[in-house]
Parts: sequence; C-alpha cells; structure tokens
Amino acid sequence: LSDIDFPVHEEIKEETLRRISAHITRRYHEQGYRAFYIERVIVKPDGVLEFYFNESLVSEIIISGISKSESDSLRTLLHKTGEPYNENLLKRNIASIKESRGYSNIHVNLERDEDGEIIIRGEIIKRRNVVNISIRGDAVYGTIPQVSWNRFYDWGNLLFAFYSSFDQNHAEISGATI
Repeated sequence: LSDIDFPVHEEIKEETLRRISAHITRRYHEQGYRAFYIERVIVKPDGVLEFYFNESLVSEIIISGISKSESDSLRTLLHKTGEPYNENLLKRNIASIKESRGYSNIHVNLERDEDGEIIIRGEIIKRRNVVNISIRGDAVYGTIPQVSWNRFYDWGNLLFAFYSSFDQNHAEISGATI
C-alpha cells in the first residue's frame, strides 16, 4: 500500500479518507478477498489514521445434495473456516473438486451472519455415467453391435436421466426422465 498518494503535511479531508479507503478495498478485492470492507476510519488528534477492517472470515460451510460423511470431508476442501473468504480460492477449489470427484456442478451461495462473517452454502449435483455395450441379432442385418449411453444427475431428491444409443444403422436419443 506504499503507492497510496497521501498528503503528509495537509489537513486530512473526508475526500482523502474515501480515496484511501477505496484504494485499500480495491487491493483486497483484486486478491480475491471480495467480502472485505472497511468498517470505519478514525483520525486521531496527532493525525494518525486508524482503519478498522472487516476481512469477513468464513464462519460456516453447509453442503447439501450428498451424504453427511461425504459433505464432512468436502467442507475442508471447499474453503477453510476461520480464514478470510477468498473468491479466487473458492473457484479453484470448486473446479478441483468437480474434476476429482466427478460432480456435475457445485452451486454456491454466500450469506453474512449477524457478525458480518461469511456462511458458504454449497449444493452438489452428482453426475453418473453408464455405458452399455451389447450385441443383438437382426433378421435383415445379422449381428449388430450397439452402444447405449445413460447419464444421470442427482440433485438432492431429484434424479435427471438422459438416455441415448447408436449402432451401425441409426443413432437416437430415446428419452429423458425426471
């Protein structure tokens, strides 16, 4: 923050405090600390400025859409409680979890509690793929290899399923169910 332009031998004005506060806040936000804010600034009689920050610590992580044991292990991978909320870190962790665990998506909502701390609510959408390879007989075409593909998305108590298949004669999407 040494690059902040601060008039050393001048009277401290409200405009100067706003500019400095905006500069500090922008720096935190650029580093991913998007929930950071300055609560207040006090100008002491000797001209010293006291800035009171709220770094917005993560107080709680709630995960739904998966079993309790799975969500317990996932909480620490998503973000650590007791540390300042960092959006960049959360996005990297979500991408890593989706890739390593095969989840279709992770929806995240943020809330502030009464102390100004962050509650992360995550909802997991699972993805399961099933591939069937079969050989069937046909009076006209003889033996026909067939591949069918099913993709399932678990979202809480809902299951979305998509079915498709193809062989040497045709390809089709046979259905989808909820």
